[in-house]
Amino acid sequence: MIRYRNISTNPRRRGMAYILAVAMLCVLAALAVAYAATTGTNLRTGRNMSEVQAARMNAEGGLSYMLRQLRALQLDPNTTAANAITNLGASLSTAMNGTANLGGQAIGVGTSVTMPPINLDYGSFDAAITKDGNGNLFLAVNGHANGINRTVQVGLSLTSNPPNSAFNYGIASRGSISVGGNSQILGKSVASDASVISTTAGATAITVAGSAVIGGDLSSVGPTSTVVLSGNPTIAGSQDPQVIAQHVHFGVDPPIFPVVAPTVFKPLATGGVIDSHTNTRQKDAVFNNVVIKANTNPTFSSDVTLNGVVYIEAPNCVTFTSKVTLNGLVATDNGANSGLSNCRISFQGQVESFGVDALPNTSQFAAVKQLTGTFIAAPGFDVSFAGQFTTINGTVAADKLTFSGQSGGTIKGSVLGLSDAACSIEGTVDIYIDRETGSGTPDAGFKMPVVVNAVQGSFQDVTGS
Repeated sequence: MIRYRNISTNPRRRGMAYILAVAMLCVLAALAVAYAATTGTNLRTGRNMSEVQAARMNAEGGLSYMLRQLRALQLDPNTTAANAITNLGASLSTAMNGTANLGGQAIGVGTSVTMPPINLDYGSFDAAITKDGNGNLFLAVNGHANGINRTVQVGLSLTSNPPNSAFNYGIASRGSISVGGNSQILGKSVASDASVISTTAGATAITVAGSAVIGGDLSSVGPTSTVVLSGNPTIAGSQDPQVIAQHVHFGVDPPIFPVVAPTVFKPLATGGVIDSHTNTRQKDAVFNNVVIKANTNPTFSSDVTLNGVVYIEAPNCVTFTSKVTLNGLVATDNGANSGLSNCRISFQGQVESFGVDALPNTSQFAAVKQLTGTFIAAPGFDVSFAGQFTTINGTVAADKLTFSGQSGGTIKGSVLGLSDAACSIEGTVDIYIDRETGSGTPDAGFKMPVVVNAVQGSFQDVTGS
């Protein structure tokens, strides 16, 4: 007989499986919660790190921006540690107030110079220039990103002897420069002394035509300005186009031009005045430390000797049709408000310039003999040479300069075009530039603007909050 037995699941085993399943579910839920918490923490950490980096990048980008702004400034030549904050604030205000970057805000000037926030794609930056008790200047830039702040700082220095001075060139002009015919511009002892630079914003910066010779390099500040060569010119000793191309430069840093300070000269012109009553046609006339009064417009039609300072008031058109012997220098008022047509100095005959060193050692010329290195300082004037000269003992500076005919000789200094008017050298003009006295050094009556630079090795990353 076969017997059947009823087989059923043990209730205890069924309960254990349920408990294990619930326990496993709890473990997995806990792991999920821990994973979610860890992921959230990582996301927050990553977001914080991203914002910290953004704030730092905003600070460093703002520092680069501010240093570019500061490098472009030319402060008053009389800037010192005592008035640096005031002068920096005034110059920055002129350069930046009203620009789109500031969005209607303004530079603040007090015991420090403060720049309001400039908004970026993600965050912003602001800046401040401060001075410590020792007169040291510092630029601090604060970068901001979603409540995170980072600050970077550099020291600032002021100098009135910038390495890129206009005095480093034989001819430096704010206007265009044209050299043509059989003219030559050569270095007396160093070829680079005859280098030429134009800072014009016009389409054509420098034109060299015909058989002209320029011993140094040609440089243009405007990156889109052109240098036009035609005929058979010689540049840096070569007529080979490939060699010439190595001596033509575009987009160079603009040189710093000096500020002309004619007030240095006028107090020394105590020997009398030339006005409408003066006989300027007298043969072999001699004038010592004279002032040519405004609106006199004299013509010196006979040989004349000028000793010491010749100070020309504006407006005035002064013409020398015969030989001029100058033992000293010529200086003028700033004729910018009168116009170049009303402010001219024209040397149509021979010029012999022996400089202040040729003056006698008398009390009359004692102060003038200290003003070395300048031949003409004529802001706002059109100065032209059509006759020959042997040696010009000093820098020639005017708003507009023209050398024509067979003029030429040695210039112991630089030729500076102070405005955007053209500088022209045409005909058979031979100019030998002699800068043995030291490039970059201002001559008498010229002051270099003070420029701002970052102090090498002074960068600091200041911890933000």
